[in-house]
Amino acid sequence: MAGTNRGSRREDGGRGVRSAAALAGALALLTAGAGLGAQPAGAAATYAVKVQLLHAAGTQSEIHVWDRTTWKEYDVPVADGADSGTVALPAGDYLTIANYTDWTVRTGFVPKTFKVASAATTVTLDADLAEPTGFTVDDPGAGPVMTDAWYTLPDGQPAAFQVGWGRQLSAAPITLAGLTLNVHQVLQKKGAGQNRPSPYRYDLFHQFHDGSPASPVVAVTTAGLARQQTSVRAQGAGISATLWGTASTEDGSQSGTYLDTAVPLAVSYTHYLTPGARFERYLEYGPHSVSLPHLELPAGDAGATEYVGRAPFTNRAAQFTASGYADGTFSLNESASLSDAYGHEGLDNESRTTYRVTSGATVLGASSVLSPYDTYTVDAAASYTSFKINHTVLRAGAQSRLSSRVSTDWSFPRSALPGGGTGTGKLPVADPRLTVGGLDARNRAAAGPVQVKASLVPRVEGTTATLSKVEYSKDDGATWVVAPAAGTPGTYTVTVPADAAFVALRVSGTDSAGGAVTQTVLRAFGGPAAENALKVGATSVGTVVVNEGKTFVPRLTGQGAVTATFTATDPSGISAAGVYLYHGSYDSPDGIVNESVPADCVKRPASSTYDCVAAIPVSGRDRIGLNKLAGTWSAAAWAFAEDGKSFFSGPVPGTGAIKRSSALTVDAAPEPVDPGATVTVTGRLTGSAWEYGASTALAGQKVELQFRKAGSTTWTVLGSGTTDAKGAVKVTAKATVDGGYRLKYAGTSASASCYSSVDNVDVR
Repeated sequence: MAGTNRGSRREDGGRGVRSAAALAGALALLTAGAGLGAQPAGAAATYAVKVQLLHAAGTQSEIHVWDRTTWKEYDVPVADGADSGTVALPAGDYLTIANYTDWTVRTGFVPKTFKVASAATTVTLDADLAEPTGFTVDDPGAGPVMTDAWYTLPDGQPAAFQVGWGRQLSAAPITLAGLTLNVHQVLQKKGAGQNRPSPYRYDLFHQFHDGSPASPVVAVTTAGLARQQTSVRAQGAGISATLWGTASTEDGSQSGTYLDTAVPLAVSYTHYLTPGARFERYLEYGPHSVSLPHLELPAGDAGATEYVGRAPFTNRAAQFTASGYADGTFSLNESASLSDAYGHEGLDNESRTTYRVTSGATVLGASSVLSPYDTYTVDAAASYTSFKINHTVLRAGAQSRLSSRVSTDWSFPRSALPGGGTGTGKLPVADPRLTVGGLDARNRAAAGPVQVKASLVPRVEGTTATLSKVEYSKDDGATWVVAPAAGTPGTYTVTVPADAAFVALRVSGTDSAGGAVTQTVLRAFGGPAAENALKVGATSVGTVVVNEGKTFVPRLTGQGAVTATFTATDPSGISAAGVYLYHGSYDSPDGIVNESVPADCVKRPASSTYDCVAAIPVSGRDRIGLNKLAGTWSAAAWAFAEDGKSFFSGPVPGTGAIKRSSALTVDAAPEPVDPGATVTVTGRLTGSAWEYGASTALAGQKVELQFRKAGSTTWTVLGSGTTDAKGAVKVTAKATVDGGYRLKYAGTSASASCYSSVDNVDVR
């Protein structure tokens, strides 16, 4: 897992990585400022201060110094891989903080105060003085995942940001009035991962005032924490979503780093929080992110369950970024293009967006395929009296099988624009709001009637809007049925057929400013039938080859990657494509691993076919997480056409074998041995246990004993044995000549084959 920067922190993660040229320039200025070169007339004398960090070899380090009177900051240049730097300082009292990291091994801070009098000096910082910081809870099943910490200086400015994995973030003690160490730590159930999400998450925050103590650890009890139940609905085949969160201080300062854990879909999870602390959050379904309201709760149960991710997912005016009109120009940005029915703003990073603006038969602008963040501008000359804007967003993927295409058509007269076309403001349009009753936790409806609540929300105050029609389709928009109005105003009845895998919705209406809107949501919610592939237009994807057709044995911990290759084709070209692997059925898999970025696709010469390569991160514990998921995985893929009209998403031919690693020990005795005597060969067979990130005995497995005569390259099978409950095996053979013995495990559909090392035995 990894923290992600959502604020203003540097992309180098605070490691202070600099170019050689920049470092040389800084050292040149430093030399001049240290009295080794000319100083400007009248300038205060400065002295070379060397700040050295001990016992942090092999880390990336960053050192800063602050004047304790003015709190002016000085950067200490530290070369890559170095543990010291020199800075020119005038006489005064100072605070220095070194932060160092080698990511998953150790990360920490070393603060220290010092004085500069009238000569050069050396300040020594010792990383061995740093002690782990974080929290202990009275839940023995919970363990730390990540820790985020930073200091707040006495003048209120935040400083020295750092992120550590597990309990690896440490801080050395210091006593200094006004200096605050802020610590945010996330804990979850031990052994949790992507396909085995934790049923709870702890977000704990504490401030150590007036410095950091010798043991910066806080003990808390679950009974004393705030508790929020949250239920996240699935919108596809995902097993889990990713919750990101950051903590902020009373004055609003924060590290800007969001810490992540997997949370389960289709069931509730418990969120434990430090009472009174403010936590900002967002949720990710793969590339689809949904903004959540911040939490700032008192101790105890928050009461009502919080719900996230109800279908349909449609666009709405974003709080901070939305389409507008100014100075005769449309600025189109529908960034909240995939918001859920609960009102949480959302977008899909891998979605594709297009805009088209017309006036009558005249096309004023038609965008290329854009990302959901892009803004598209179109001139609206005064001679045009009416406008029509189409916004279409396409998406596909393992966890994005709903709202595959959302297309909205707005039309309005020029008179509806701000100032009649001479002003600045919001687009004079209305957004449909749709809520479907009776959906289960996977956003599926049973066969039969369901109630759909529909309304229109104008973006311009004082405008009213009237819904005129709701339609639905069971065949991905090929045919449409008008939904009859139910008894309650704004409620319509949609009859879901038993053979419908998905249901599409289309709504139409008008507003009091002379505008109209029609929105079509393909695959708005799921039906009772098994999910199937979606193919719109000519886009197609060929067979996926996983790991060159060979068995893939992931590392038990850490990150490895399996390669998947495939072809994607469309007459207009391919703008983006990707692949993921699933275990079990496509409709309801029990495991998923997907690529972290779209595939790299290269067009074949004089062809509409692209060769694509994707790297799918896979590790035994974190990405797979369950031993039962070892074996055959199937492939699914998605692709968007360059014209923004055609796309494909669904299962494709191709499978891959992902197996648990195995290992064998060997020991042949006695050594040496008499001719004709018995050689007893023992060993132990173990396999990786993905649940626990460790190895475990493989019992009841056949192990073969092989022998190679000295000087030969040929192996002969001498016998076999079966491992006991502890994985131990014993096989005997008659000694005839000098040679080597080894054990072989042929493997199974779930465990990879392996050989032991060779144990050579001399015959006397």
